Amino acid sequence: MKNRRKPRELAQVAPRRHKLWQPKIRTKNMYEVRVSEALKREGYIVARRGWPDFLAYRPSDGDIRFVEVKPPGKRLSPNQALVAEILRSLGARVEVTS
Repeated sequence: MKNRRKPRELAQVAPRRHKLWQPKIRTKNMYEVRVSEALKREGYIVARRGWPDFLAYRPSDGDIRFVEVKPPGKRLSPNQALVAEILRSLGARVEVTS
């Protein structure tokens, strides 16, 4: 198995002659956390995980449903159950199928 290094470690061992090479450092997550925290301060429940696998939309009649696919015998995680409950309370159809 290859020894994987973190981006900062890679930057330290990268050859100096390759000035254009820069490690990928994720900054998007930092901004997402800030937005999430701001929404929570405003009283929102913020669900980043637990969304159903599919959003199905039928343009002919405007039908929308959320579908979560689970292997037989598996249950929804607590986050998935919370998101499903919120969507149902808003009138959305949520289905769990295997």
